Amino acid sequence: MPASASPDEPLENLGALQKQLILAQVQILELEDIRDELQARGTEYSKLLCELQSIADRSLAELQNAHAAETTARQALADAEKDNREVQIKLGALRRDFETASDRLSKALKLVDQVEGNAAGQKARIERLDAEMKNLKSSASWRWTAPLRSIRRVFGRTEPSP
Repeated sequence: MPASASPDEPLENLGALQKQLILAQVQILELEDIRDELQARGTEYSKLLCELQSIADRSLAELQNAHAAETTARQALADAEKDNREVQIKLGALRRDFETASDRLSKALKLVDQVEGNAAGQKARIERLDAEMKNLKSSASWRWTAPLRSIRRVFGRTEPSP
């Protein structure tokens, strides 16, 4: 013991040490409470991280599905555009064929009109000739020359020799 130390001093030191020990134990208890609270939060955070990982995995799968669907849609669009170009080419050919057929039909209709006009003229001519033949056969000269025509039919039409 030091020379200047009083006999009560170790007791005071012991009391101070006890106070410090009690304070340290209280701090230890508080730290243990904090540790328990942090462990509970850590468990919560682990659960949240698992949920977030699950959500991220689902989102990634959905993104991959969306990317695959986009690729499929782009391919379908490209195919549809190709088909559309082919249809446009065929449509152009059909339009040209239609125009050709329309021109041919127009020419044929003009020809039909001409034929109908000719037929009408021929019909009128036939009707006129029929009327003339009827008039001729009903004439007196036709009736008077009937016996000559009969003789000619009987004896045939022989022409005199030169």
